Amino acid sequence: MWNEIKTILRHSSVYGVAILLTNAMSVILLPLYMNYLSPDEIGFLEIINRTNDILRIILMVGMVTTTLRFYQEHDEELYRRKVISTAMQFLAAFSFAVVAVLMFFAHQLANIIFASAQHVSYVRLMLLIILFEVLYIVPILYFQARLQSTVFILISIGRFTIGLALIIYLVAYRDMGIMGVLWGNIIYVGIFGTVLFIYIMIRVRIRLDLSLLKEMIIFGLPFVPGSLFLFILNSGDRYILLHLSSSDSVGIYAIGYRIGTLTTALVMSPFLRVWSALYVKYSKREDKEYLFANFMSYVVLVYTFVSSGIILFRKELLALLGEVIYWEAGTVVPWIALAYLFWAASLVLDSGFYITKKTIYKPVLFCIAAALAIGLCFILIPHLDYHGAALATVISFAFYFLISIRIVQRLFPICYQWGRLLKIVVAGLAIVSANELLIGNSPMISMISLDWGGWYLGMALKTMLLFLFPVILYVMKFFYPEEKRKIRQLCVIRSS
Repeated sequence: MWNEIKTILRHSSVYGVAILLTNAMSVILLPLYMNYLSPDEIGFLEIINRTNDILRIILMVGMVTTTLRFYQEHDEELYRRKVISTAMQFLAAFSFAVVAVLMFFAHQLANIIFASAQHVSYVRLMLLIILFEVLYIVPILYFQARLQSTVFILISIGRFTIGLALIIYLVAYRDMGIMGVLWGNIIYVGIFGTVLFIYIMIRVRIRLDLSLLKEMIIFGLPFVPGSLFLFILNSGDRYILLHLSSSDSVGIYAIGYRIGTLTTALVMSPFLRVWSALYVKYSKREDKEYLFANFMSYVVLVYTFVSSGIILFRKELLALLGEVIYWEAGTVVPWIALAYLFWAASLVLDSGFYITKKTIYKPVLFCIAAALAIGLCFILIPHLDYHGAALATVISFAFYFLISIRIVQRLFPICYQWGRLLKIVVAGLAIVSANELLIGNSPMISMISLDWGGWYLGMALKTMLLFLFPVILYVMKFFYPEEKRKIRQLCVIRSS
């Protein structure tokens, strides 16, 4: 098992860099947004970003998965170039056509999305951003498919650095507010999208193959409904919150949501991305049940430990990041972190669908869970505002996890270590509950106290609580003898 973990970590460090950079930008920009944008503006920015996600799903018509699948189908270089060229030319033409039509109806779109035509400028800039993003996606897939990891990472670093610098300059120094964020995105995404598109088209030099395009569209289209249902499950609450409450509530909720998903964005995403490339291979091994069960336990263990730390220090983090008006977002963080615990476990379960080639279940499950999430939002948000959206997220993600277990266990039965998983959750709940009862409500060490001694005392106590997590697991006899030996070996290496 330890060799498999090393393999996953080694590969995670390569393409995981690009994933981390993509996710890190939104995290690094948080203090900028929280100090230079109002909750109202952050709310609108969140709606713009989520709408871009919808448009990306529609415009890409499943071409990300399709392009990689068709590219890897044959070793012949001419065929591979044809796949890349066909995908790029189709997506460029299709995106230009759709964006042109949507530009014509920009006022109507603003009314639908923001409930006001006065934000039509946001819609137009948003459409330009998504157009350039589509131009960027297939060229970067080309480098990934060819395993040109150095080029892939250099492009990712360049895009990250230029994008970050532009947005900081336009928002902080030019005081352009939300328009600075949008124009910064247009400039850096436009530069990289256009340059890479032209560069790859010059390299492949092949015309559009209509018969191949037909095959690719037929293969890719079935991915679209599932992606849309998944989007509704993950992001539909923002639109309901906007229409039933206010853009300020969306802004506060977006900040809390972002912090609550830090573990998923910065720790779990690269790890699970590499696992998705290896589980088919591991499913053919005789010890597959041991591997899959242990992997689930380790994913839940890492997620729970890191997320518990974020929950413990969320108030201090919010105080450091931005103005007092955003501190209320801390009440959302534990709920979102809990929801994404179910989500992380669900992503491990997903391997059963792909190994057995029964992915037809996934869009159905997404649809059911999304319908539940939307229904709960309409019920809870009028009474609980953004806390209702957070609670709806927890319930719908937990429901998705439970129905996934029922189906996956019939398709690809694995005896997961439910006793160990329960111990992890109990340990996490124990330290979070202790924090809320003993530290969070103490006036002496409150985050809003002007007494810095209280601040440092609170930080010290929370750090001690966090490192009680492995101690609690040890007391509950969570670790296997093999794991204890490995931990002792690591401690010896560290101390020498």
